[in-house]
Amino acid sequence: MEMMGSKQLFIFRFRKFNSSVFYDPQLDLGSSNDTSGESTTETPTTDSTPSTGTDLKFGEFTAKILGRSGKMTIGRGANPDTDADKIQVTFDEIKEIDSSGTAVGISGATKHTFNTFASLDFNFSSLRNDTFGGLSANRIDFSASIGSVSALLTVNVYIFKEKGEINVDGEKSSVEIGSVKFNIQIVGWDFCGNPGVTCRKGQTDEIGDGIQFVISVKGKGSAQKRPDNDQSKRTDGDEYDMGGNAALILSKKVTMVLD
Repeated sequence: MEMMGSKQLFIFRFRKFNSSVFYDPQLDLGSSNDTSGESTTETPTTDSTPSTGTDLKFGEFTAKILGRSGKMTIGRGANPDTDADKIQVTFDEIKEIDSSGTAVGISGATKHTFNTFASLDFNFSSLRNDTFGGLSANRIDFSASIGSVSALLTVNVYIFKEKGEINVDGEKSSVEIGSVKFNIQIVGWDFCGNPGVTCRKGQTDEIGDGIQFVISVKGKGSAQKRPDNDQSKRTDGDEYDMGGNAALILSKKVTMVLD
């Protein structure tokens, strides 16, 4: 985790893959105050304006997703922007890097580095009932093509309708009603140096060795990582206290398909 001004940046580096890479953070706002158990789910908007996006709801919790950029705001109430304890997640940048961590594919007509997602138009699936780790959840997917590298970015967003424990590849995490898990998947990527893909900086050929994905997360307070021996931790992975009883849970595992 790094700080850049008021932003709390979480930087993920995925080594070169042939098929896809998958990562699944989780956000918790604390226990639900709604004991009715009634769902307030709504059908996603069909507004044709890309920036409209959609809302994913259950009980008192709402995840608001913008159609252009994929920015998410998670909080209580119909409009999570008004919740003082809300968490905002922004996909800041995605770039291809070489073995030293230096960005490649910056110059030239075919870009391999993108400092903003604002130009991406995301397509939304229909809202549906689903399960994750055996727990019921509402789910919506949104995806966008990154044409210059022949890649597809997809985010699966779940909002849990019951509390319990999930187990992903042996890593356990507890969830509350209203916990939000967003699974990030990148399928396909034409890396610099692949057959038919040439990237140059001046007279030097550049070789891609991985992808760096950066998200910024803004909560009520500054992110504080809980030590692994903290008995109040809700996960076997890493947990960051975001203030207002909210937490960001990050897995220590990444799924890659190399073939």
